[in-house]
Amino acid sequence: MTFTEIVAEVADRCDLTSATALTRIGREVNERYRWLASSVGFSTIQLVPGVTASTTIGSRSLVFGATGTPVEKLLTVYNAAYTPPQVLGQISWDQMRNQSLSTDPPQQYAIQTMGDHTVTIYLGSTPATVYALTADVLANLTSLSGTNAPAFAEDYHNILVYGVLGSEYMRMEKPELARVYDNESDRTPGLFQTRAAQLRYYIAKSAYLDIYQARTGGYSPFPVPLVS
Repeated sequence: MTFTEIVAEVADRCDLTSATALTRIGREVNERYRWLASSVGFSTIQLVPGVTASTTIGSRSLVFGATGTPVEKLLTVYNAAYTPPQVLGQISWDQMRNQSLSTDPPQQYAIQTMGDHTVTIYLGSTPATVYALTADVLANLTSLSGTNAPAFAEDYHNILVYGVLGSEYMRMEKPELARVYDNESDRTPGLFQTRAAQLRYYIAKSAYLDIYQARTGGYSPFPVPLVS
C-alpha cells in the first residue's frame, strides 16, 4: 500500500473527507511508521550497510552522516582496508579517557555525540593520514508521502492502518473501538500491537539461520573471553 492508499483507507473507515482530516491522518501515518522503525526488532527497516566517513589528520573525532546517508545510530564500525575487514571495538567514553593512546589506525572507538542525523565517534588513536572508516548504521527514515510505500513487507502495511484507526477513534471519543485497534497497556493487545509482533517474528524467522551468542567474538580486536 502507498501512503495515499493508507490515508484513504483510514479516512473511508472513519467517514472523514475534509482536507484537515486527511492532513492529520497523514501525520499520524508517519508517526506510527517511525514508531515501528525505532521499535526493538525492526532494525532491518532502516539498516544501511557500508556508510563511510573520512578522518581528518590530527583529529580523533569522526562524524558519520554529515554527508550522504543521515545516520541515527551506529551498529558496527570497521576498517575495510583489511581482509577480512577489521572491526573496531566500542568502549565507553570513560574507558577511552582513562587508557593510553593507541597507534594508528585505531582499533577502538567511543560514542562522542549523537545528533538528529549524525553520530560522532572518538577514535582510540590520532589519525596521521586521511583514511576512510565504514559503518553499518540505522538511517533516518524519509517521511511517507504520495506514492511512497512503507519499507517493510506489503502484507503487513495494514499495521499503519490499524494504528491510525486507533488514534482517530480515540480522538472521536470511541475508546472501545480505539482499544480494538490500538491498546498497548491492556492485557489483550489491539490489532496494531498484534500485527507489529507478527512482523517482528516475520523479520526474525529463517529456516537455516545459524546463530549463537559470542559467535563473532573472536573477530573483535578485543574479544570477550568465554566463561566456562
